[in-house]
Amino acid sequence: MPYLKSPLSLDELSTNIVINLIMNCEQVQRQLRNLPVTLIQHLYQRLCQLKRANLYSNIFIRRETKSIRDLNLFDLPMEPLLDKIGQVCKNLTDLSFNPYKLPRGVVLDIPPASMIKLLDRVPQLRSLDLCHYKQCTNEVLAEIGRKCPQLRVLSIVFCVNVTDVGLRSLSYCKKLESLNFAMTNVTAEGAFYIFKQLPSLKVFKTSLWDDVFQMLREEFYSNTTLQTYSIVETCERVGNNDDLTILTTIFPNLCSLTVWNSNVVLKRNLTQQLTNLRLYYVGLADIEFIDHQCPALKSLSLDSCDISNTPYLQESAEYFPFMNLEELSILCRNDTDIVVNEFLLLLVKCKNLKRLRLSCCQLFTDNLITDIVRLNGFENL
Repeated sequence: MPYLKSPLSLDELSTNIVINLIMNCEQVQRQLRNLPVTLIQHLYQRLCQLKRANLYSNIFIRRETKSIRDLNLFDLPMEPLLDKIGQVCKNLTDLSFNPYKLPRGVVLDIPPASMIKLLDRVPQLRSLDLCHYKQCTNEVLAEIGRKCPQLRVLSIVFCVNVTDVGLRSLSYCKKLESLNFAMTNVTAEGAFYIFKQLPSLKVFKTSLWDDVFQMLREEFYSNTTLQTYSIVETCERVGNNDDLTILTTIFPNLCSLTVWNSNVVLKRNLTQQLTNLRLYYVGLADIEFIDHQCPALKSLSLDSCDISNTPYLQESAEYFPFMNLEELSILCRNDTDIVVNEFLLLLVKCKNLKRLRLSCCQLFTDNLITDIVRLNGFENL
């Protein structure tokens, strides 16, 4: 039973009733064809979440369909299903073949030729997940480069047959914003090449990030003209002040940052766009500086960090920091009265938290938690 005050509770209950009817009555399934497209899509998403098998392709594979995933749940064998998707779904924008999410022992056997044939029929594709697709080849990536000019998101994680040759084909996808090719046979040189070829990239994930960042570091120190990129999220964990300077300089739109070293000083080089900041073993995390420098911050993680400059929080009873902060995680490995008092002050002042995680805070007692709740209220928690 969903939470009674939730606005989604009635929707969830009614959806579950319809789902039970669908799964137990073929006649109801046939009648669903006349339902509005938005309701059909909603039902499909819920059925996928529940991993209900034998979905009627005549209902959920339609001309208006924009998103398809969990192909193993449909009532058709894989190749006829792909053929039907290619023939019918002319407005398809989101397609996931990720077999990693399949039940144990179930394998999607999709020959590269069948995949290439499908890609030729869905030119509007914007998001494609081929993660763990063992039969993905350079030829498949070449087809993506030629036939998917609107592609924004691509994941080819664990596509072990993909090499530099295939990755280079993606240079034609100039609108690509998110690329994840971890655990492939691409080299550092191939990774750096495609990074430079895609000007719209915002998310770039690879097992070779350390090598790519080393090349970016060399470029930073050797070029007289500064080159910046549109990246908002990387795999980099910053361990020194120089790398923090480089990262925030060449990626001025960075939204997510992880700092992992007690020697890193946060008195500079944080971007105004940061929404996610994770600090591990940072000696002194200046709360006032972070609050003022990162007004858009939504998630803050403090792992084994001491926080400083908290007295400014007491200057005005009406002042509340981190107005956009929704998630706060605190892990205290070395509890002291001073550390606890600083964190208590921070917790009392963060009024808009939706998620709060406290770990290893051994000096946090029932009475302290009661006081925090009384003073904060946590209306959105």
